[in-house]
Amino acid sequence: TFPTKGSPMTSAMNLKLQAWKRLIRKKTIGVVVAVLLISGVIYYIAWWPIFSQKSDYLKVRSHPRFSLTVRRSASSDKNSVTTEPATSTSVSTSMMEQEMEGQNDVKPRQEVEKTVEHVRPTEQSSRQRRREGCSKNIQVSDLARLTSSREKQQAVLDAFCHAWNGYKAYSWGFDELAPISKSSIHWFGLGVTIIDALDTMWIMNLTDEFKEAREWVATHLNFNQSVSVSLFETTIRLLGGLLSAYHLSHDHVFKNKAVDLADRLLGAFNSPSGIPYSDVNLQDRVGMHPDSSTESTTSEVATVQLEFRDLTRITGEAKYQEAVDHVLNVMDQQSVVDNLLPVSISPETGKFRESALITLGARGDSYYEYLLKQWIQSGKKENKFRDWYVQSMDGVQHKLIRRSKPHNLLFVGEMSEGRFSNKMDHLVCFLSGTLALGAHNGLNAFHMDIAKELLYTCVQMYERMETGLSPEMVYFNQDGASQEDIQVQSLDTHNLLRPE
Repeated sequence: TFPTKGSPMTSAMNLKLQAWKRLIRKKTIGVVVAVLLISGVIYYIAWWPIFSQKSDYLKVRSHPRFSLTVRRSASSDKNSVTTEPATSTSVSTSMMEQEMEGQNDVKPRQEVEKTVEHVRPTEQSSRQRRREGCSKNIQVSDLARLTSSREKQQAVLDAFCHAWNGYKAYSWGFDELAPISKSSIHWFGLGVTIIDALDTMWIMNLTDEFKEAREWVATHLNFNQSVSVSLFETTIRLLGGLLSAYHLSHDHVFKNKAVDLADRLLGAFNSPSGIPYSDVNLQDRVGMHPDSSTESTTSEVATVQLEFRDLTRITGEAKYQEAVDHVLNVMDQQSVVDNLLPVSISPETGKFRESALITLGARGDSYYEYLLKQWIQSGKKENKFRDWYVQSMDGVQHKLIRRSKPHNLLFVGEMSEGRFSNKMDHLVCFLSGTLALGAHNGLNAFHMDIAKELLYTCVQMYERMETGLSPEMVYFNQDGASQEDIQVQSLDTHNLLRPE
């Protein structure tokens, strides 16, 4: 028989039933939580290999065949990040289309900051660095003792932060830092270090530092100064720095500053031949010779083309490209052998000084580099640049490349009035990268073999010195009288921290 309602037995049974319900409820919740945890672990294990392999659809790959492209979708106000083959037009195509349609308004500051944050890779170290920026207490590592790529990457970033913190503390707004005296170096008075470092900070994910530098450019950078500057140095450091920052961030502050600077630099091209003067006054926009010479150098006048041609692409104004294209046309009209050019040219006559040195070192080097890069920049359509470059490299191979004794090191010498010299500047080490870039883009495969051997020689220029630093220039033994392949003269025993 069942107990009657309200009896003591009924109350006891109700209490037990409620206790069982609470127990079942707790166990049910526990089972659900356990199932969720187990499912999460299984999902993590199953997908971890994909997340850990730097997948294309998760982050932009650190690979030379891919570049970062920030695009504004036609159907949305949001920015998107894509990976594309790194052709010369991939970075700026969508931006150019917008500008040609007249969409040249400067973005609001908040939108720029949102873009800066949006296009960062998703590595843990990058997220950490983005939060912290450059630490005040950087310990610079010895790269030679590091083994993993991540350690080396972090050490390089820390080295930059070490240098940047020193510049910011002792030389902010000036051109360079004098690190030993903790003072400033006044070169052009245009904050060269800040502008030159913009793209580096962006690539390194140093967002706070980039924003601070951007603010300085927007509020303090003023090109309307009566100062004479080097056309070459100002173009590759300041104009190039501003254009790089613009392509990466799409912030029109950088584009507007670049246009202002380029318009002033165009004054250097107002010569009888169209070959630019070495120097130009930014306020008067008048070109001039430096005090030391009445000629310009080949590298000075032929290493501004990439920047000015790019400016024509993003503004639609032909005057920039026309000025620099004219320079190469004047040079091409002259009679030279194997497209190996003398290093001195007159802005008055447009003629080379025939007795001038032929070298891939100082005053000649980057002319050859820019030939290849202009071909790539054109989408490999302007083949005259490719042909000039290939002809030059054939000339280098047949006339300037030699081997040392006794260890057969490949080096690139010089020619002076038909006579070969066994001298090689440290600057020539750029050629390894240029040859490799050409081979990578489908040019002669044997260029890669030369690139590797030349790079090995350049490494020996460091390793065979007591300090581990390469001299500014060296001479290579060719007579076999010495057991040392590399010889250094007393006036060349210094290192200028070259960028090669």
